[in-house]
This record gives sequence, C-alpha cells and structure tokens, in this order.
Amino acid sequence: MALRNELAAFGESVERVRSRAMELEGRPGVKQQEDIHRAIIEMQRSLDTARKAVDRALKIVKNT
Repeated sequence: MALRNELAAFGESVERVRSRAMELEGRPGVKQQEDIHRAIIEMQRSLDTARKAVDRALKIVKNT
C-alpha cells in the first residue's frame, strides 16, 4: 500500500511537469524571461517531489 502511494505521488508529479510544459508550449508570447524562469522553477520542484517519492518507494521495498 505504501509503495503504491509513493508511486502514485511520483506519477502525479511527472504529470504536473508534463502538463505545465504543454501549457507553455501552446501559449503565445511565452518569450518573456520571467515566465520561462518561473515555469522552470515550478518544473524543478515537481521533479524533486517525484524523485523523493521514488526514493521513499525504494526504501519501502528495501525494508519489506
């Protein structure tokens, strides 16, 4: 159960990154540096969350 929850958290984080990238791709006028910088920071945070979820999942697997 815990492993499933951690893997679900990973999937959700990756989905947020994918959605944000698609949103920016289709948005006109995204050339502004501030928008791009903000989006990169947001994506990095989501990927960090995903990485942590995988780390927790691996720890659960090791302990079972």
